[in-house]
Amino acid sequence: MDAKREYLAKTSMGSGLSLENTSRELADSQSETAILVFGGAEQCGPCLPCCIDSLLADFLADRYAESLHAFRTPVFPYNTSQEHGNLAGTLSLPASLMQTITEHLVCQLSQQGYRRFILLSPHGGSHWESSAIKEINAANPNITLISAKDGAADSIPEARLAAGLTEGEGLHGGLLPLCSTAFFHPDLVKAGSFGSLHPEQNEAAFNYGLLRAFSEDGCWGDPIEVKAEQISEYAEKGKLLWTTFAEAQANRLDTILNRVDSLRQQLASKA
Repeated sequence: MDAKREYLAKTSMGSGLSLENTSRELADSQSETAILVFGGAEQCGPCLPCCIDSLLADFLADRYAESLHAFRTPVFPYNTSQEHGNLAGTLSLPASLMQTITEHLVCQLSQQGYRRFILLSPHGGSHWESSAIKEINAANPNITLISAKDGAADSIPEARLAAGLTEGEGLHGGLLPLCSTAFFHPDLVKAGSFGSLHPEQNEAAFNYGLLRAFSEDGCWGDPIEVKAEQISEYAEKGKLLWTTFAEAQANRLDTILNRVDSLRQQLASKA
Protein backbone atom coordinates (compact mmCIF):
# COMPACT_ATOMS: atom_id res chain seq x y z
CA MET A 1 0.00 0.00 0.00
CA ASP A 2 1.47 3.38 -1.02
CA ALA A 3 1.71 6.28 1.43
CA LYS A 4 -1.34 8.07 0.04
CA ARG A 5 -3.61 5.03 0.27
CA GLU A 6 -2.25 4.19 3.73
CA TYR A 7 -3.04 7.73 4.89
CA LEU A 8 -6.58 7.53 3.52
CA ALA A 9 -7.14 4.19 5.23
CA LYS A 10 -5.89 5.44 8.59
CA THR A 11 -8.09 8.54 8.49
CA SER A 12 -11.17 6.79 7.05
CA MET A 13 -10.87 9.14 4.08
CA GLY A 14 -12.00 6.50 1.64
CA SER A 15 -15.60 7.29 2.59
CA GLY A 16 -17.60 10.42 3.32
CA LEU A 17 -16.12 13.77 4.26
CA SER A 18 -17.57 16.41 6.56
CA LEU A 19 -16.65 19.17 8.98
CA GLU A 20 -15.67 16.44 11.42
CA ASN A 21 -12.53 16.06 9.30
CA THR A 22 -9.59 18.41 9.66
CA SER A 23 -8.73 20.99 7.03
CA ARG A 24 -5.67 18.96 6.05
CA GLU A 25 -7.71 15.79 5.69
CA LEU A 26 -10.21 17.54 3.46
CA ALA A 27 -7.48 19.03 1.29
CA ASP A 28 -5.59 15.74 1.04
CA SER A 29 -8.72 13.78 0.15
CA GLN A 30 -8.56 15.19 -3.40
CA SER A 31 -12.34 14.94 -3.60
CA GLU A 32 -13.92 17.18 -6.23
CA THR A 33 -17.50 16.46 -5.17
CA ALA A 34 -19.50 18.38 -2.56
CA ILE A 35 -23.05 17.83 -1.35
CA LEU A 36 -24.98 20.95 -0.35
CA VAL A 37 -27.43 19.80 2.31
CA PHE A 38 -30.74 21.56 3.02
CA GLY A 39 -33.39 20.36 5.45
CA GLY A 40 -36.43 22.27 6.61
CA ALA A 41 -38.33 23.55 9.63
CA GLU A 42 -41.95 22.73 8.92
CA GLN A 43 -44.84 21.67 11.13
CA CYS A 44 -46.13 18.14 10.67
CA GLY A 45 -49.11 17.99 12.99
CA PRO A 46 -49.54 16.92 16.62
CA CYS A 47 -47.55 13.66 16.62
CA LEU A 48 -44.47 14.31 14.47
CA PRO A 49 -41.56 16.77 14.89
CA CYS A 50 -40.98 19.88 12.81
CA CYS A 51 -37.52 18.72 11.66
CA ILE A 52 -38.38 15.65 9.56
CA ASP A 53 -36.84 17.09 6.38
CA SER A 54 -33.61 17.85 8.25
CA LEU A 55 -33.45 14.33 9.70
CA LEU A 56 -33.90 12.85 6.23
CA ALA A 57 -31.40 15.23 4.64
CA ASP A 58 -28.78 14.32 7.24
CA PHE A 59 -29.31 10.59 6.72
CA LEU A 60 -29.13 10.79 2.93
CA ALA A 61 -26.14 13.14 2.99
CA ASP A 62 -24.09 10.65 5.00
CA ARG A 63 -24.95 7.80 2.62
CA TYR A 64 -24.29 9.78 -0.54
CA ALA A 65 -21.04 11.25 0.80
CA GLU A 66 -19.78 7.79 1.69
CA SER A 67 -20.77 6.27 -1.64
CA LEU A 68 -19.42 9.14 -3.77
CA HIS A 69 -16.38 10.00 -1.61
CA ALA A 70 -17.82 13.50 -1.33
CA PHE A 71 -17.70 16.32 1.18
CA ARG A 72 -21.09 17.03 2.74
CA THR A 73 -22.03 20.31 4.34
CA PRO A 74 -23.92 20.46 7.63
CA VAL A 75 -27.69 20.52 7.26
CA PHE A 76 -29.04 24.03 6.66
CA PRO A 77 -32.26 23.66 8.68
CA TYR A 78 -34.55 26.06 6.79
CA ASN A 79 -36.35 25.99 3.45
CA THR A 80 -39.36 27.38 1.61
CA SER A 81 -42.54 26.47 3.51
CA GLN A 82 -44.82 29.43 2.93
CA GLU A 83 -48.06 27.42 2.89
CA HIS A 84 -47.35 26.27 6.47
CA GLY A 85 -46.38 29.71 7.72
CA ASN A 86 -49.26 30.25 10.16
CA LEU A 87 -48.70 26.95 11.97
CA ALA A 88 -46.30 26.77 14.93
CA GLY A 89 -42.92 25.21 14.23
CA THR A 90 -42.61 26.45 10.65
CA LEU A 91 -39.63 28.68 9.80
CA SER A 92 -39.70 29.57 6.12
CA LEU A 93 -37.23 31.56 4.02
CA PRO A 94 -37.85 33.15 0.60
CA ALA A 95 -36.76 31.28 -2.52
CA SER A 96 -34.42 34.10 -3.53
CA LEU A 97 -32.47 33.75 -0.29
CA MET A 98 -32.21 29.97 -0.66
CA GLN A 99 -30.71 30.45 -4.12
CA THR A 100 -28.30 33.09 -2.85
CA ILE A 101 -27.09 30.77 -0.08
CA THR A 102 -26.54 28.01 -2.63
CA GLU A 103 -24.60 30.36 -4.91
CA HIS A 104 -22.33 31.44 -2.06
CA LEU A 105 -21.64 27.84 -1.01
CA VAL A 106 -20.74 26.86 -4.58
CA CYS A 107 -18.45 29.90 -4.90
CA GLN A 108 -16.69 29.21 -1.59
CA LEU A 109 -16.23 25.49 -2.20
CA SER A 110 -15.04 26.09 -5.77
CA GLN A 111 -12.13 28.06 -4.32
CA GLN A 112 -11.18 24.94 -2.35
CA GLY A 113 -11.05 22.67 -5.40
CA TYR A 114 -14.59 21.31 -5.54
CA ARG A 115 -16.20 21.50 -8.96
CA ARG A 116 -18.94 18.83 -8.86
CA PHE A 117 -21.93 19.62 -6.68
CA ILE A 118 -25.12 17.87 -5.61
CA LEU A 119 -27.95 19.95 -4.18
CA LEU A 120 -29.65 17.74 -1.60
CA SER A 121 -33.00 19.14 -0.47
CA PRO A 122 -35.51 16.33 0.17
CA HIS A 123 -38.14 18.84 1.32
CA GLY A 124 -41.04 18.53 -1.11
CA GLY A 125 -41.62 22.29 -1.13
CA SER A 126 -38.16 23.23 -2.44
CA HIS A 127 -39.65 25.03 -5.43
CA TRP A 128 -36.54 27.21 -5.78
CA GLU A 129 -34.26 24.27 -6.51
CA SER A 130 -34.62 23.84 -10.28
CA SER A 131 -34.19 27.53 -11.11
CA ALA A 132 -31.16 27.79 -8.81
CA ILE A 133 -29.47 24.83 -10.48
CA LYS A 134 -30.11 26.20 -13.96
CA GLU A 135 -28.85 29.70 -13.16
CA ILE A 136 -25.77 28.56 -11.23
CA ASN A 137 -24.73 26.17 -14.01
CA ALA A 138 -25.25 28.88 -16.63
CA ALA A 139 -23.11 31.37 -14.71
CA ASN A 140 -20.33 28.87 -13.88
CA PRO A 141 -19.33 26.77 -16.92
CA ASN A 142 -16.42 25.14 -15.09
CA ILE A 143 -18.55 23.50 -12.40
CA THR A 144 -21.42 21.02 -12.47
CA LEU A 145 -24.44 21.20 -10.17
CA ILE A 146 -27.19 18.58 -10.18
CA SER A 147 -30.14 17.83 -7.93
CA ALA A 148 -30.14 14.87 -5.56
CA LYS A 149 -33.69 14.30 -6.82
CA ASP A 150 -32.42 13.41 -10.30
CA GLY A 151 -33.29 9.76 -10.92
CA ALA A 152 -35.38 9.53 -7.75
CA ALA A 153 -38.51 8.75 -9.75
CA ASP A 154 -36.96 5.32 -10.35
CA SER A 155 -35.49 4.85 -6.86
CA ILE A 156 -38.54 5.67 -4.75
CA PRO A 157 -40.86 2.95 -6.18
CA GLU A 158 -38.19 0.33 -5.42
CA ALA A 159 -37.90 1.63 -1.87
CA ARG A 160 -41.66 1.80 -1.31
CA LEU A 161 -42.03 -1.76 -2.53
CA ALA A 162 -39.28 -2.96 -0.18
CA ALA A 163 -40.97 -1.24 2.77
CA GLY A 164 -44.50 -2.26 1.86
CA LEU A 165 -45.63 1.36 1.61
CA THR A 166 -48.23 2.28 -0.99
CA GLU A 167 -48.84 5.60 -2.70
CA GLY A 168 -51.74 7.92 -2.07
CA GLU A 169 -51.08 8.84 1.57
CA GLY A 170 -51.85 12.53 1.19
CA LEU A 171 -50.00 15.73 0.45
CA HIS A 172 -48.55 16.41 3.91
CA GLY A 173 -48.23 14.09 6.88
CA GLY A 174 -49.33 10.50 6.81
CA LEU A 175 -47.69 7.12 6.98
CA LEU A 176 -44.45 7.92 5.16
CA PRO A 177 -43.24 10.72 7.48
CA LEU A 178 -44.41 8.67 10.45
CA CYS A 179 -42.25 5.71 9.40
CA SER A 180 -39.36 8.02 8.55
CA THR A 181 -39.35 9.71 11.95
CA ALA A 182 -39.75 6.39 13.77
CA PHE A 183 -36.59 5.18 12.02
CA PHE A 184 -34.48 8.34 12.34
CA HIS A 185 -35.51 9.38 15.85
CA PRO A 186 -38.26 7.23 17.46
CA ASP A 187 -38.29 9.34 20.63
CA LEU A 188 -39.73 12.21 18.59
CA VAL A 189 -42.90 10.31 17.63
CA LYS A 190 -45.82 11.06 19.94
CA ALA A 191 -48.76 8.71 20.45
CA GLY A 192 -52.09 10.08 19.26
CA SER A 193 -54.12 10.62 16.13
CA PHE A 194 -53.56 12.93 13.18
CA GLY A 195 -54.59 13.46 9.59
CA SER A 196 -57.36 15.12 7.61
CA LEU A 197 -59.06 13.77 4.53
CA HIS A 198 -58.41 16.00 1.55
CA PRO A 199 -61.08 16.43 -1.13
CA GLU A 200 -59.50 16.27 -4.58
CA GLN A 201 -60.91 19.66 -5.54
CA ASN A 202 -58.77 21.25 -2.83
CA GLU A 203 -55.46 19.94 -4.22
CA ALA A 204 -55.41 22.54 -6.98
CA ALA A 205 -55.64 25.29 -4.36
CA PHE A 206 -52.85 23.95 -2.15
CA ASN A 207 -50.20 26.29 -3.60
CA TYR A 208 -52.43 29.34 -3.30
CA GLY A 209 -53.27 29.39 0.38
CA LEU A 210 -52.24 28.35 3.86
CA LEU A 211 -52.59 24.73 4.95
CA ARG A 212 -54.71 25.67 7.96
CA ALA A 213 -57.54 26.41 5.51
CA PHE A 214 -57.57 22.74 4.50
CA SER A 215 -56.48 20.89 7.64
CA GLU A 216 -57.35 21.37 11.29
CA ASP A 217 -54.23 19.69 12.66
CA GLY A 218 -51.65 20.58 9.98
CA CYS A 219 -51.67 17.13 8.36
CA TRP A 220 -53.34 16.45 5.03
CA GLY A 221 -53.64 12.73 4.49
CA ASP A 222 -55.42 9.59 5.60
CA PRO A 223 -56.13 9.72 9.37
CA ILE A 224 -53.77 7.60 11.49
CA GLU A 225 -53.91 6.47 15.12
CA VAL A 226 -50.37 6.13 16.53
CA LYS A 227 -49.87 3.78 19.47
CA ALA A 228 -46.61 3.64 21.41
CA GLU A 229 -46.29 -0.13 20.95
CA GLN A 230 -46.45 0.27 17.16
CA ILE A 231 -43.57 2.72 16.78
CA SER A 232 -40.97 -0.04 16.35
CA GLU A 233 -43.04 -1.48 13.48
CA TYR A 234 -43.14 1.92 11.80
CA ALA A 235 -39.39 2.24 12.35
CA GLU A 236 -38.71 -1.02 10.54
CA LYS A 237 -40.69 0.19 7.54
CA GLY A 238 -38.78 3.47 7.61
CA LYS A 239 -35.48 1.63 7.74
CA LEU A 240 -36.37 -0.54 4.74
CA LEU A 241 -37.63 2.48 2.84
CA TRP A 242 -34.67 4.78 3.26
CA THR A 243 -31.80 2.29 3.26
CA THR A 244 -33.13 0.82 0.02
CA PHE A 245 -33.67 4.26 -1.47
CA ALA A 246 -30.28 5.62 -0.41
CA GLU A 247 -28.36 2.74 -1.95
CA ALA A 248 -30.25 2.84 -5.25
CA GLN A 249 -30.21 6.63 -5.48
CA ALA A 250 -26.50 6.94 -4.68
CA ASN A 251 -25.71 4.69 -7.63
CA ARG A 252 -27.99 6.69 -9.90
CA LEU A 253 -26.51 9.99 -8.78
CA ASP A 254 -23.00 8.73 -9.46
CA THR A 255 -23.98 7.85 -13.02
CA ILE A 256 -25.91 11.08 -13.59
CA LEU A 257 -23.20 13.32 -12.14
CA ASN A 258 -20.48 11.70 -14.25
CA ARG A 259 -22.58 11.99 -17.41
CA VAL A 260 -23.61 15.61 -16.87
CA ASP A 261 -20.11 16.65 -15.79
CA SER A 262 -18.58 15.07 -18.88
CA LEU A 263 -21.07 16.88 -21.09
CA ARG A 264 -20.45 20.24 -19.42
CA GLN A 265 -16.68 19.85 -19.77
CA GLN A 266 -17.12 19.20 -23.47
CA LEU A 267 -19.31 22.27 -23.83
CA ALA A 268 -16.89 24.43 -21.84
CA SER A 269 -14.00 23.41 -24.11
CA LYS A 270 -15.94 24.61 -27.15
CA ALA A 271 -17.02 27.92 -25.66
